Order: sequence, then C-alpha cells, then structure tokens
Amino acid sequence: TPTPTTAPPTETPPSTPTPTTAPPPETPPSTPTPTTTPPTETSPGPESAAGVAITLQTSVPQPGIGQLFEVKVIVEARAVSPVDTVQVYLEFDPSILQVVEINPGATLEVALQSGFYNLAGQVGYAAGTLGDSVQGPFTLVSLTFKTLNLTGPAGTQLQFAPLIAPRETKAIEAGVNNLGNLSPLTLVIQ
Repeated sequence: TPTPTTAPPTETPPSTPTPTTAPPPETPPSTPTPTTTPPTETSPGPESAAGVAITLQTSVPQPGIGQLFEVKVIVEARAVSPVDTVQVYLEFDPSILQVVEINPGATLEVALQSGFYNLAGQVGYAAGTLGDSVQGPFTLVSLTFKTLNLTGPAGTQLQFAPLIAPRETKAIEAGVNNLGNLSPLTLVIQ
C-alpha cells in the first residue's frame, strides 16, 4: 500500500483506482512496479539509490578543436556501500576524441588495469586497496583527452560501456558489486 505514494510522477491515474474502495491494494501495486528506475544501458537497476554512483566530470565541457582537457572519474561511495575495488570501462567516438594520458587517483592505491585503445574508442581502468574499504567522493582516475574533430550542437558522449562482462563497470566491496547510477558526459567540440 505505501508504493502508490512513492510513484515517481504524481499523476491522475493513481486516483482512478481510488473510487473502488474494496480492491485498491491489488490494482495500484502493478502500476508503480515498472517505473522503479528508468531503464537505460548506464543505469543498473533499482538498487542504484543505495549503491555507489560513478560520474564523469570535466571543467571544460566545450573544448576547442585540437585542445587537451581532463575528465575525472568520480566515485561516490556512501557509508552504506563503501568500496575496496572499482573498475570502469568507457567508450567514446574515436573520430572526435583521443586519449593521451591516464593518471591514477590516490584513494585506491593499487592499479589493477590501466589502458586505452584509441582506434576502438575504449578506456579500461581498475584499482583497489589492500587496506580498509573507502567511502566518500573520490577521484578514481583522471583521463587526458585531445579533440580531433568538431561535433554538432548535440555533442558527443563519453559513456560507460554496456554492463556486460568482461568490460563491465563495477564498484566492489568484499566481493559484492554495489554499483549504483552511472552518469556519462556530453562534450561539444567547437
């Protein structure tokens, strides 16, 4: 019964089943169930609210052609879901962007994987700690890109690879994947 009040948009359809006072608990649960989390290839599922969020951030969202700029992979591990290992796999349009350098963050001190393949537009990075699990926002890795070509006004996306092994982004603590929301980055090259 509390689920009808937690439906993301408050619309008039929940008030339609209300006139039938006898069976309202049976009809409303089927309405909010499909709208728990919007399904996208970068959103792992309903557990994302409590999981570890990973975002891509830059201070230069509109770099010029031929310009070098940095993108940081930010991990937001909450107290309820700390991490001891994080692996990230990104994809980009190789006709527009090129990776120049990968710089590890300081929080997860053991680099497990660090590489890029510009011809395919792919980056892979994984790191962990031999100490206690960590929480709070931290920079996993900083990537330096170079712009090769212009984009239209819609830009180009630096996005997470589909969540399919072996190139699956994960936020792990004690062997359990606690991955939450993934936020890609749109860049407009002018």
